[in-house]
Amino acid sequence: MTFTFICQSCDDSFEMDYTQLAESTKGLKCPNCGKRLPAAELDEFVGGVDEVLSQVAALRKRFVASFDVDADDLPAPYDSESKRAQGAEDEDTEDDVSDEDEEPELDDDEDRY
Repeated sequence: MTFTFICQSCDDSFEMDYTQLAESTKGLKCPNCGKRLPAAELDEFVGGVDEVLSQVAALRKRFVASFDVDADDLPAPYDSESKRAQGAEDEDTEDDVSDEDEEPELDDDEDRY
């Protein structure tokens, strides 16, 4: 299984085999500009791919599964549009806290029950 990567810094594309990724101890490096993905982040990526592969292997008993993944075309909630929208919703939620939730301030002259 081969992965094609496009560097976000220099727009160069390169391919790596899954076994190369899984065995890498130095992370992922663009051969053109040297931009790196640290080994820890590559390990997380490989771990995620391992999980997907184990699920596909389980499906193989009944179905053949094939798919392509394009980082620019991820489904929600992984797409950047959803993340931006979620960030905006989180900000709106913080602003929506009304004074009704707060206990009213009483003047010293007012009686308390």
